[in-house]
Amino acid sequence: ISGLTTPEKFRLALFANREVRSLLIADPKKIVSLAVLKNARMNESEILHYAQRKNLSEEVIAAIAKDPKWQRHYPIRLAVVANPKTPLSTALSLLPQLQERDLKNLCRDKNVVPVLRRRAQELCAARNHK
Repeated sequence: ISGLTTPEKFRLALFANREVRSLLIADPKKIVSLAVLKNARMNESEILHYAQRKNLSEEVIAAIAKDPKWQRHYPIRLAVVANPKTPLSTALSLLPQLQERDLKNLCRDKNVVPVLRRRAQELCAARNHK
């Protein structure tokens, strides 16, 4: 795979099996890694695994977060918010959709950006005062 050109990797990403997709998602070329997300064989568990990976690019995490197909799945939303590579604006927009127990976990997680952690604390406090 490493010997392929970028257009060849792009085409492969669109039709590859799970093992090849797992390699191509971490490709340094953004166009290749984003093409993996367009693969018709992608499923919820695979996207969840990618959303939890800390070594993926911000663009891939943002693409997962913006895709309406994956926004419907709560575990994926939670993984996107908890991933430190998620753009802050994306994570903040998804934060109100999380359950209270997950917000509390984010409040305690030291790997979460301080701004996001503070906003999670504010949401917890607001929900407890209702």
